[in-house]
Amino acid sequence: MPEDDVNKDALEAHNRFRAAHGCPRLVYNSGLARSAQNWANEIAKSGNMRHSNDKSHGENLAYRWSSAQVALSGAEAAQMWYDEIKFHDFNGQFQPKSGHFTQLIWKDSKSAGFGRAMSADGHSVYVVGHYSPPGNVMGKFADNVPRAIKEVKPATTVHPAREIKPKEKKTKDKKCTIL
Repeated sequence: MPEDDVNKDALEAHNRFRAAHGCPRLVYNSGLARSAQNWANEIAKSGNMRHSNDKSHGENLAYRWSSAQVALSGAEAAQMWYDEIKFHDFNGQFQPKSGHFTQLIWKDSKSAGFGRAMSADGHSVYVVGHYSPPGNVMGKFADNVPRAIKEVKPATTVHPAREIKPKEKKTKDKKCTIL
């Protein structure tokens, strides 16, 4: 099990969601965590949220912005990705609005690693997930994205204060994005 919070929280949330769909647990992969962290650093530095061109692994991205310093835990990112289930109809085909959900659930993916980085001004935070083998393989959706077999409860233990400490200032203009 990973020591850092983003990997621990994201992996726990992923495995809770996967269990609800009858999918095997993901195991932590330090190489994937390193590549995810490197990509999170890159997009936080550039301010340009975009997928990497590395096809050796699957990839999910999440982003949160606020006028005050902001946090985004691994569990919150996983919840954002899982919430795309509402756009998925389980017809065995790729659906553009549910690609993060399908990668998260993808039955043939065995390992994952996560990274998180904040912009220099502290107003944007990015979470990256890398998966192996990659999901979202055309022609394989029916075998890899099963319907839930039990109720899925949202993440209940999210600790943003231990993730990235935001300023005490309250704000209402948070924006969350997934890509």
